[in-house]
Amino acid sequence: MKFSATLLACGVLWVGLVQAAPEITQVKSLVPANFGPGKQPQVAMSPQGEIYVVFAQESAIYLVRSSDHGENFSAPKKIADVPGLMAGMRRGPRIAVASQRLLISAPTKDLMFFLSEDNGKTWTPPLTINDRQGSAAEGLQNITALPDGSFYAVWLDSRSGGKQIEGARMEPGAASWGTNVTVYKSPEKSVCECCHPSVVSDGKGKVVVMWRNSLAGNRDFYLAESIDRGDSFSVAAKLGTGDWKLNACPMDGGSLVATPDAGVFTIWRRMNEVYLDQPGQPETRIAEGTQPVLTRIAGELFCAWQQKGNVVVARDSGKTQLGSFPGAFPSLVASPDGQHGYLVWENPEGDELVPKFAIVP
Repeated sequence: MKFSATLLACGVLWVGLVQAAPEITQVKSLVPANFGPGKQPQVAMSPQGEIYVVFAQESAIYLVRSSDHGENFSAPKKIADVPGLMAGMRRGPRIAVASQRLLISAPTKDLMFFLSEDNGKTWTPPLTINDRQGSAAEGLQNITALPDGSFYAVWLDSRSGGKQIEGARMEPGAASWGTNVTVYKSPEKSVCECCHPSVVSDGKGKVVVMWRNSLAGNRDFYLAESIDRGDSFSVAAKLGTGDWKLNACPMDGGSLVATPDAGVFTIWRRMNEVYLDQPGQPETRIAEGTQPVLTRIAGELFCAWQQKGNVVVARDSGKTQLGSFPGAFPSLVASPDGQHGYLVWENPEGDELVPKFAIVP
């Protein structure tokens, strides 16, 4: 499958979506009735196919798990109360899984983490990822698992005055993080101050980081890659050919996936439109929307984004909308075999936000 064909399909999928019948019909809550709110859910997969969803309730972090492909979930388990936990506008806990090791990151004035060595049964006390106290206070961060069992974290860091992209790696079997690495430092003092960075592994030896930059008055996306497990990164490369001239932060960091065979795919917002892009190629408009996320299922790109109070889900090859649900801030991941996708998001119910789940065909 050539990428140009993929983008062409995703680029026209918005045509006729109003007439398309939704294919996602089974939506379930991840919390029982009267549990209370759950904000900023994030979904991750274990290599064995278990689904994990982490979310915030006030200053507490909760985790639910499914071992039957999303048919049933465990009761919410409180991981910890975290004083000063940030949750909202893409701030909140994140989760990554490497075999039986689970890692949850928690943004406060520092970037904290909790580690489980036994599939989530027990957890370490909170420790810090950033090695400069207070430098991760913006609360915007992401984590991923690497194929060798290590973890990699990225975040907006203020140790040099402006905001820069810092990273760090936790080695397999370790319980602490290595020396922080500067992924990118802007020549104009700061990257975009309130957009989260993203980090993924391609499943082989590459780590890819994406962030919104701030150069010459433009708030455009850039990408850097590492072939040494995050010890060093390539020169940052701009994504897309257009620019967004903006003297403000859109608080919208986009998403990406990386594969060893097909390469890197990115999705992001410019103004109030969502674009797909592969490094070195022109971007392709998908639709009007914000807060987009992306995954790859059975060789196709599946996208989700916010639009007028709803989360919209679409696939490229069928050029059809799969579903539209009330809510915001989607998180989307593919199963390890690449045959299914799993979607979570914040759903408004009365005066509360409740984490919801759906299987993407």
